[in-house]
Amino acid sequence: MTTHRKNSVILPFEKNSIAIPGIGPVKRETYLTTPQSPSHERLLSTLNNAIQIMNNIGNVVPPVARGVLVSVAGILGIVKTTIANQDDFQELVEQCQMIGLVVWHATYTRAQHQFNGTSHRALTKLKNSVDGILEAVKAKTEKNVVSKAFHATIDRNTIKKWKNELIRFLTLFNTEVNIATNISMNLKLDELLSMDAIGEPDILPTQPRVFVGRSDLVQSATDALLNFHHVALIGPGGIGKSSIARAVLNDEVIVSTFKARRYFVQFDNINVNQVNLKTFLDHIARALGFATPVNAYNLIAKTLSVVETLLVLDNAETFLDATMDAGQIADAIDGLGARSNVTILLTTRTTVLPPNMKWVRLRVPPLEESAACEAFQAYYPSIETSILIKLLSAVDFHPLSINLLAQAAVQNEWSPQDLMTAWDHQRATLLEAGDSKSQSLAVTIETSLNSPSFLKLGETVKHLLQIIAFLPQGIRKTHLTAIFPEVSNIETCADALWRQSLTYLDGDFITLLAPVRLYMSSHYNQHTFLLRAVQRYYAAHIRESQIVITEYVNIEHVLIYWLRNTEGDTQAILSVLTTAKWFSCILCNHEPHSVSLYPAISALDVHNTHNSNFFLKRQKYKILLRSKSIGLFEISYLMHFVGQVEEAQKAFKEAQILALEVGDLDLLVSHDWVLAIYYSWQGNFMAAEKILQAALRHCSGLSSMFKVGQKTKNKVQLEMMVVSLIKGRDDTLQSYIQSLPTFKQKCTQYDLFWINFYGGLLALQNNHLDVARKCFEEIKADEEDDPSRWRQSILLAELANQEGNYANSKALWAQVLESIERRPDQKNLDVMNIKGPLVGYLAKEGNIEHARELITPLVEYSTKYLSLHTLDFKYLAGMVELADEDFDKAADYFIENIEDCTSLGELCCCAYSHRALGEIAVAKRDFTAASKHFENTMELCKSMGLPTERLYYSYTCYTPSEKFDGWRLYREGNDMFKTVN
Repeated sequence: MTTHRKNSVILPFEKNSIAIPGIGPVKRETYLTTPQSPSHERLLSTLNNAIQIMNNIGNVVPPVARGVLVSVAGILGIVKTTIANQDDFQELVEQCQMIGLVVWHATYTRAQHQFNGTSHRALTKLKNSVDGILEAVKAKTEKNVVSKAFHATIDRNTIKKWKNELIRFLTLFNTEVNIATNISMNLKLDELLSMDAIGEPDILPTQPRVFVGRSDLVQSATDALLNFHHVALIGPGGIGKSSIARAVLNDEVIVSTFKARRYFVQFDNINVNQVNLKTFLDHIARALGFATPVNAYNLIAKTLSVVETLLVLDNAETFLDATMDAGQIADAIDGLGARSNVTILLTTRTTVLPPNMKWVRLRVPPLEESAACEAFQAYYPSIETSILIKLLSAVDFHPLSINLLAQAAVQNEWSPQDLMTAWDHQRATLLEAGDSKSQSLAVTIETSLNSPSFLKLGETVKHLLQIIAFLPQGIRKTHLTAIFPEVSNIETCADALWRQSLTYLDGDFITLLAPVRLYMSSHYNQHTFLLRAVQRYYAAHIRESQIVITEYVNIEHVLIYWLRNTEGDTQAILSVLTTAKWFSCILCNHEPHSVSLYPAISALDVHNTHNSNFFLKRQKYKILLRSKSIGLFEISYLMHFVGQVEEAQKAFKEAQILALEVGDLDLLVSHDWVLAIYYSWQGNFMAAEKILQAALRHCSGLSSMFKVGQKTKNKVQLEMMVVSLIKGRDDTLQSYIQSLPTFKQKCTQYDLFWINFYGGLLALQNNHLDVARKCFEEIKADEEDDPSRWRQSILLAELANQEGNYANSKALWAQVLESIERRPDQKNLDVMNIKGPLVGYLAKEGNIEHARELITPLVEYSTKYLSLHTLDFKYLAGMVELADEDFDKAADYFIENIEDCTSLGELCCCAYSHRALGEIAVAKRDFTAASKHFENTMELCKSMGLPTERLYYSYTCYTPSEKFDGWRLYREGNDMFKTVN
């Protein structure tokens, strides 16, 4: 069953419907059932979905219909807030949702005066009937709540009866108004859920429900902001800075002054080590109501520059202490704050603020004694004041600690004596010297850890919490047993942590609030036996791309720790280097990301190991040197692909030095060969040739001690031939064709793929069709879904097109497209890199909408995970718009592509985009701009070492259609360019 998502609600397609008498086909909701979406989460999703629909419909239907929706929403609200056995209400909730949809379908296009007597009566009857159910639900829940406290449980027969009555009411309504309800439910849900989801800023937080003892600070902050001074609320974690900011945001004078121009941006959901300028700006943009933009700063600045605006940046230490782009982030804040109409309110733990702005610094102290007691008693009233003062004074009246202590007492159903007993088991030193943040947070966590439910689980629960704190993403809930097979109660411990509110689920990951993570990292940082299990798990699964892609942040963190703590153990060093090598390789091939592994690998000491035997130590020393060289090289290759060029070059040089030290010339040449491939990806064929020539000199060396293997020599020679073919050297192609039988004996099909690929394209470009066919048919693939087979089909389609066999050409393209679109792993890099060229062919054929549909997710992916693998997606998106002659949109894509190319040092795609921008300028009769872009294209060809006629050496879909002839005319010296200064 195919499903699709919108606003995190799973919506079914129209097939698989069921019939309700008198109504017609009604959708059977089909949900994606995975470990991430159990039945209760499904119910909550449906419930929230239904409530949102009632609210949205109520805004657009006439008043006569609104009463029905209010009653339905009342039923849903009771189920959500009062019912204990919510899962039993699944079908009733779905029926409520159906009523809303049917009422909307019957009324949304009519004004109040357009309703005839029959329609009005039908709606009135339906409302009265639903009101009856609402009153019955209220009566039942009120009775149960009185007897059982807080939540009511209703028997299934009663629920079923209510559901059947709703079905009957809806059937009668349908009969009276005679509407067709076999509507496309997924489309209606889409429409309803998106009514108010476009272009809206984040909903502002409300005033805190429990908020005491902070009126002076609120007044001081408000006064400063009204005088257009920037304000920083400074204090330790959990001291109440965010609550004060929310109170200021909702202050009456602030509301009347700034009105709707108040924005609250939260930065508490990201790790400081993962923050950079982009993530900082993206958070602000989303709060302002924009999807992630490319030029985020300009968009934000323009949006904020209209009228008086209050911008609240919550948890600012996340970006003020960022390990990446800290200076640029500070400059961005300075730029926003320099606008006379923009006032900024920060909440932060750090006192280091952006330097070029004048700040009113307000330090946030702990609560006063009376306010602290009032805050605690709002949750847990049945405790004597004298006992409470003693307890809360021990945590310096720290607001977060007060809240967490109260929650621990309530959730564990502790008596005051139980609470004090748990408290007394803590070491007094934790409550005395030191800053209030460490004291109060320590007490809060230790109190929970010493609850009876935790004590019976032993030390494992603390070790698990330590591991969850250690792993930046947390730990996969569904993988707990696989990671810790020897710990029988590991899932019980995880559940206990969740019940104590020390952890929460983020998708499938069990993770922590930042203050708890901070505390655990600083107070429980000793070695734990569970960490070894995590290391073993990742080492065993490091070649599984799905695990690496999903958990790459965790894996990198574990590897860095492991590299720094091998303690000279030879086996540990070999294991971690092997794991790091595969980690870099899998990331590079499947989902390239920037990484921080290089310093840890570089610093790894392989000289001092535990082997006492000199000969054995010498042998293992060479093995370790070789492993370290490979590890450095793999990380270098990955960093090259994602634009970490400076570090990549350092790592490569270190890898070369180690290969020479160990005397492994074959390894050194292999490094050169792969680096040449990177330069070819980059379009830097001059650099590729240079390093390949150096590798060939190593291959021809006369030393008998250090020789290069024949397999490595073949790879270097083939890569040199590939570069020659790309540059258009026809003699290389003829030489290859003549020697093909020999090459087939010496090399694998995989080794020969790219030479057949580029050789065939060169022959095709020179109209040597028989040679092209021979090359293309030499491309072999073992499996039907092998990327080589897909590429071969595309090449044969191009050949058929040039031969004039257009039917065969279209059939081959359609065959590949069908094969690609049925793949479940649409974010697989191989799949995306085949889909990209297909987009270009669709656009050339005039299938613009289909092309846009395919390219949009590729552009989104490229924006999120930019690398040489994904660089051309924006260019191809521009080609789609160019084919549709939407020149402005096309230009935007090409400009973005040039920016991306510049960041990665890529030359070829950059030249393509400049040429395309030149064609757009010619179409607009702007020959000055056209000349500039064409000149840039010429310069890039020189830098690449390519003749201009070989600029388009790959698939023809990268080449603009012949009607865009500005580039040809420019190279021919056409008169329209000669008058340009």
